[in-house]
Amino acid sequence: MVYIVPAAGFFWARGGINFLGGLGISEFAYAVFPLLGLYAFSMLWLQFIMGSARDVLTKAYPKVLKFHMNQGPFVLLFSLLHPLFLVIGVGLENYLYMTYVPQELKLYAFLGVISLFFMILAVAAAMFRMHPWLQRRWIYIHYLNYLVFILSWLHSWNIGTDMKTAPFRQLWLFYGITAVVALLLRFRRVVVERQKMKAIHA
Repeated sequence: MVYIVPAAGFFWARGGINFLGGLGISEFAYAVFPLLGLYAFSMLWLQFIMGSARDVLTKAYPKVLKFHMNQGPFVLLFSLLHPLFLVIGVGLENYLYMTYVPQELKLYAFLGVISLFFMILAVAAAMFRMHPWLQRRWIYIHYLNYLVFILSWLHSWNIGTDMKTAPFRQLWLFYGITAVVALLLRFRRVVVERQKMKAIHA
């Protein structure tokens, strides 16, 4: 679903790939930057699910943590390419002043920028977690990924080019609902672990 639906739905809504024919660099970049965003968020959702419900998923898929770690860089890559292609498509000045969206939607465009900034912080913390200062702190910085997911969902839901059409509106609702369930599982795991620690020290 994560790797097939974004491209299939994107090109289906545009009647195939013919709309890309004869485009210049900036036009091509502007035409495909939504697809990069669809992939960035879809993979972010998968990361969120694997991280939050890891204890449940590991029972069925023992290598889920390894896959989670291996996919992480690609989530960041697509998340960086999404705004980069938009900059190429509309120009740096238009991107910085957000003239590519109506005034009432600029907030949601800004949420996308903030979520990318937090994602970079979270990834950097994970990459350098063996640094003495980060060994006990990196996981707390990495929790920014929960905020990244929320901000990214709001960003894409409100200004995403494909959010008004099937299958993406239904898919994004599915992403949101399952993320809430995974987050509840995560909190449950924390509560259980704390109860075990209290029992040990009792």
